Amino acid sequence: MPGGVKSIIPTRSPGGHGPRGGKSLPSRPSDSKPHPHHGVKLWAEDERASRQAAALPNYHGEALAQHEIELAERMQTHGQKTDWIPRAQQDEETGKRPSSNDMTWHNHPGGPVQAEGKSTRATYPAIRRTIRDAVYAAQKNPLNEPGFRKSVFVVDVGPEVMPDKVWNQVGLYNRRNPDNRIDELWVLSENGTKFRRVTMEDRK
Repeated sequence: MPGGVKSIIPTRSPGGHGPRGGKSLPSRPSDSKPHPHHGVKLWAEDERASRQAAALPNYHGEALAQHEIELAERMQTHGQKTDWIPRAQQDEETGKRPSSNDMTWHNHPGGPVQAEGKSTRATYPAIRRTIRDAVYAAQKNPLNEPGFRKSVFVVDVGPEVMPDKVWNQVGLYNRRNPDNRIDELWVLSENGTKFRRVTMEDRK
């Protein structure tokens, strides 16, 4: 196994509760933006809606993008129980929203946590930028509650294989980005068939 990588810890019983309230999901055309994984065909809207309902039955927020649903599905294949967190309401004056994580990961090995899900390419620059931008934006958002952080990340690189070099590079993320540090990084690769935690090297 490449350096800086741990196999996923066996699944524990899920805990916690899903999002509350809300009515039926709003419908929309399939994603207008290209899929973050090169060459992946976008679903028709009826497939997107049905797969969202199947993957996240307790969710009552806005319609999710295809890559977000795929991430939830892929975690489920590893026995991981997640509930997606609806976005916070917009501030009436600024039109902006408080930051929020994407999901509650109920049977995380350390107990239920809120985590951020991201989809990108299997390169260090792409993964670094995706994490750093999310952490920085949350730090600078004046609408957030004191102490709010995005600290646990699940990154899905789609069909790509994670090269050993990239595993080692992402393990050095905290050392190289001391102002935008995180606590945990997990990676889904090869269409979700691999799910591993990266060992973060914090010392200089």
